[in-house]
Amino acid sequence: MSEDRNGISFREDFQEWWPDYDSAPEKCIGFVRRGLSDMLVAAAVCRERRVCVQAGAHAGLWPRQLATIFKHVWAFEPDVPLYECAVRNLEKARKSVTLQRAALGSTTGTALQRRRSSAGSSRIDAIKGDEVAMTTIDAQELCHCDAIYLDVEGYEVEALRGAATTIARFRPVLHLEELPRSAEAIRAHVLGLGYKLHRRVH
Repeated sequence: MSEDRNGISFREDFQEWWPDYDSAPEKCIGFVRRGLSDMLVAAAVCRERRVCVQAGAHAGLWPRQLATIFKHVWAFEPDVPLYECAVRNLEKARKSVTLQRAALGSTTGTALQRRRSSAGSSRIDAIKGDEVAMTTIDAQELCHCDAIYLDVEGYEVEALRGAATTIARFRPVLHLEELPRSAEAIRAHVLGLGYKLHRRVH
């Protein structure tokens, strides 16, 4: 194991950089790797594969996978240790991925993020947490957007609200994590946008 002063380590067993604070790294990376093939489901129905947006970038494995499918990936991760892991894990894909240390929401500015002991389970909280930068998909002023992949721990609807112009202009395929607390709101929002369900995974 190779340590880094930013609170991350290179895991020889994973062959990936990983945050030291993760309480169950083997379980977490198993979940992340399981999701890699799921990304092909949305990509398969894209009319073109020029540009996609992905959040949270986590340790960089998901945007790295998407960079093999799309010409360019815009990725977002607000958690500092995860962002630092993603920077290193995306080294070979850096020309194909624009990585920002920010959360996605409905407005630009800052937000509070409450970190959990499991890497990737941190979420935006209105009351308590560490201050992180927040941006919107619309603020990126993308020339193309063929797909949007969101795994932002229940904050998907806010991120979609911040992509209203992008969605209206490009009608990208949407790949969204549904947690029990957010599933109903996500479905209502995307149906309101005129989308229909193509497939559920897991």
